Amino acid sequence: MKMSLVLQLARLGDLLQTKRLLLTLAAEGETHLVVDASLAPLAALLYPGVEVHALPAHAGGLDAAGVLRLACKACAELSALPCDKVYNLNRSPLNLALAGLFAPEKVVGYRLENGQALASTWACMAARWTGKRRISPLNLMDFWAFFHPSPWPADQVNPEAKAKSPSGYAGQRVGVALAGREARRSLPPPVLAETLKMVFAQYKGPTLVLLGGETEQAKARLLLKCLPPAMQSKTENLCGKTALTD
Repeated sequence: MKMSLVLQLARLGDLLQTKRLLLTLAAEGETHLVVDASLAPLAALLYPGVEVHALPAHAGGLDAAGVLRLACKACAELSALPCDKVYNLNRSPLNLALAGLFAPEKVVGYRLENGQALASTWACMAARWTGKRRISPLNLMDFWAFFHPSPWPADQVNPEAKAKSPSGYAGQRVGVALAGREARRSLPPPVLAETLKMVFAQYKGPTLVLLGGETEQAKARLLLKCLPPAMQSKTENLCGKTALTD
């Protein structure tokens, strides 16, 4: 049975977009995933068949001694793994340092060879194609998936959700994430409201569940004011009441 290791030390969105590659590798054998310690609990929920390893890539409030202690422990565990392939998805200094724990011929993506940072042919080609990301047809999920020669079928990565009842979607719940980490990645409440009106009509009046942290509570109130009464009465505001793992 093959053993694969994936180094993914970026943020939440990148963790989600690693799914196609992880499905590909899990179908072949034992799969391990390295993530920032803050994302380890979520990674375990997202990928139950994958062994998750936590590394303090972004510190997360730890002092220098704590970071060093956890990092040494994680590196010792990783270097002891008898991996057939190591998929390094980012070229950050920490990613490259971890890739350097393994023989260069085992590393796919970004590797260290004789102290020099190198990228695979596919990574170099894709970087050229995506130089202008606004018009690029290639997303990260597919980019990382093709680090493997035969990736999992794209239409099976996130299958289309099916209605629980043939009569339609009435009575179901639709989650609404109010904001991303950065404002430029979030829809203003008036724009989001217009989108939700179409969703509400298409799915025959589902309950809308607003999700977000305490900082999104004001945005939730503003959004509700932009919705008609019929939608307000079927909207549940959970901002500040749940965590991401919930």
